Amino acid sequence: MALLGEIRNRFGWLMMGLIGIGLVGFLFMDISPGNNAGGRAGVDIGTVNGETISQAQMQAYTDELSGRPGMISEEVREIAWNQLVREALLNQETGKMGLDVTAKEMGELFLGPDNVMSPVVRNQFMNRQTGQVDRNQLKGQIDAFNGNTANLQPEQVEQIKKAAPAWKQLEKRVKFERLSTKYTNLIQKGLYTPAWMAEAEYSRQNTNYSFSYVRIPYTNIPNDKVTVSDDELTAYIKSMGKKFEQEPSASIEYVSFDVVPTQGDLDKYQAEMKTLATEFQNQATSEDDSMFIFQNDGFIDDIYYTKSELTDPQEVRDTLLSAEKGFVYGPYASENHYKVIKVLDSHLVPDSVRASHILRRVQTQEDLQREYALLDSLKKAIAKGETSFDSAAVKYSVDGSREKAGDLGYAAKGQYVPEFERYVFHTGEKDSLGIIQSQFGLHLIKVTGYQYTTDSRGVKIAYITTPIIPSEETIKAIHGKVNEFMANSPSLEKLRSNAEAQNLSVSTASGLALNGYDIVGLGKTSTSADIIKWAHSETTETGAIANLPYIYSDEELNYTKQFVVPALVSKSEKGLATINDPAVRAEADRAVRNKKKAELVKKELGEAASLADVNTKYGVPTEVATNVAYASSFITNVGLEPKVVAVASKLETGKVSSAIQGNEGVYVISVLSKNTPPAPADYNRAKQEIAQRAGQVVASGLFEALRNTSTIEDNRSTFY
Repeated sequence: MALLGEIRNRFGWLMMGLIGIGLVGFLFMDISPGNNAGGRAGVDIGTVNGETISQAQMQAYTDELSGRPGMISEEVREIAWNQLVREALLNQETGKMGLDVTAKEMGELFLGPDNVMSPVVRNQFMNRQTGQVDRNQLKGQIDAFNGNTANLQPEQVEQIKKAAPAWKQLEKRVKFERLSTKYTNLIQKGLYTPAWMAEAEYSRQNTNYSFSYVRIPYTNIPNDKVTVSDDELTAYIKSMGKKFEQEPSASIEYVSFDVVPTQGDLDKYQAEMKTLATEFQNQATSEDDSMFIFQNDGFIDDIYYTKSELTDPQEVRDTLLSAEKGFVYGPYASENHYKVIKVLDSHLVPDSVRASHILRRVQTQEDLQREYALLDSLKKAIAKGETSFDSAAVKYSVDGSREKAGDLGYAAKGQYVPEFERYVFHTGEKDSLGIIQSQFGLHLIKVTGYQYTTDSRGVKIAYITTPIIPSEETIKAIHGKVNEFMANSPSLEKLRSNAEAQNLSVSTASGLALNGYDIVGLGKTSTSADIIKWAHSETTETGAIANLPYIYSDEELNYTKQFVVPALVSKSEKGLATINDPAVRAEADRAVRNKKKAELVKKELGEAASLADVNTKYGVPTEVATNVAYASSFITNVGLEPKVVAVASKLETGKVSSAIQGNEGVYVISVLSKNTPPAPADYNRAKQEIAQRAGQVVASGLFEALRNTSTIEDNRSTFY
């Protein structure tokens, strides 16, 4: 879509001049339900209820998503796969029901009024400053993508051809959003709330309870007081059904070897930076400084930093702010870098600045060129005395300041957008004129006054930094240590024992799904995806370790930062999870053990006469929960306890409950009061609220429900 945006920005003026687009319905005749196969490459990457998903379809989505900041290729493929599955499920269901998005509808979704236009189109083409979509420009683009390129230059036609796949993807997204909305609305309208349900639900949701309670935390009951067998854990997993159904998963343990600079590496960097600091000190002029900074990949800024704005350690800040122009500080280590700083200038920084401006709105590249030319001509006219700033501001500024001849008054730091603040506080001089661009448009600025109240000194500084990267010798030495460890650790058991002998940490990662790419402790990377793929491989047996260490690199600085040696602990096939998975075992054990502890407490207490009896027996205090809402079941300082609140709703006031198995312990309660709401005059609103909540549940879980009842074959692991 970046290419599409470039065409919009660069050729929008031309597109607006294109003649007509004909009937908008005919623009989208190639889009129809189920026609999402794209250019099938003859390769199937999966199926949804027998319908194939091709590699070509997958590629179309990954091309659209690739390049997004922070997203790795495996993550892109995961998003693309899920979207293709959603599309297939939606097309299958809506096809059965006869739902469609017609060509005429598609035209309206792209070019219709605001209440009809697709939110996908609005988000893609909306001007972020005005919040509006330029429909003339959009019409021109639609016309061009549908073959009307007679008035375009060859290079522009070529650009449009390259962007055509992205445009097709946009059309698919628009259609999918509309079809999804239709389908969801249809399901929601099928929901019905009878009056008796509305009355009961209204009463439950709006009743509050106050009760005294005693809580015996599960941790207060020793684990050895109850026993839990593997058969019981397995029976519990089966009884929970869907909760423990899972896709293929694996659990691993791994030892990581961090690659960090040695003292020899640090000494080498420090010596090099000392030499550089001396050379920096010897630069005599500002031109020399600028060239030296450029040659050494340094950083320079026009801002005069005050003490509160400098991010260096306090000792460094104090030294810089009291130093003379030309002073060089360093080298010193900070955040895995060695730094050298030179003070280029210093002066008092105003606490507030008074400025005037003339603002011109900018929406397009043409606007930018036109408005800049206007402000530049005004700047020259004001400088020559042909007109005054005040009169020009009254005539040309488009914001409310024109009523005050552009005067913005005094303002402290933080009150302007960054570009404006930089000019008035740092780069501009009193009575100077400057043109800058901000999110609001183009400004012609005049600084008219300064106020100094704290006498804060600011320094203009230049940094030269170098990252502290382990040397090749250091990396090779760690690699050799890793290879030796692996040679002596041919199995999981050996890995554990050798790690303990060498005082190395063994980390665990459970529930690693097939096609996953994120490992706790190692991060979301392609290397993590490779480890997970190895764990799921048919040739990897339980208890085995990898043949070679996995290498994690610092992506910014491009060096080996970590070696990882994984071992496979367990592997689960698709279906009901088993206790062979450590995470599943732990969850099941906690649930079964807590249930047994609750039964034990209930047996020991019998029918407690009062909460004081429980106090005496278990040494826990009596506490009071007030105005606990049935709807939320939240108890202050405890958390969510729906079973406790459910008992409170049925228990008579003043009675003492039997032991209740809660989330955070075993409870015994006595209800103090029940605050029931007055009956509403009309239950229609209550019925509407229930229907709305139910509709939201349907909308949020609809595709997951379809997915759970479908046969989906995912063959991605054989392709990537």
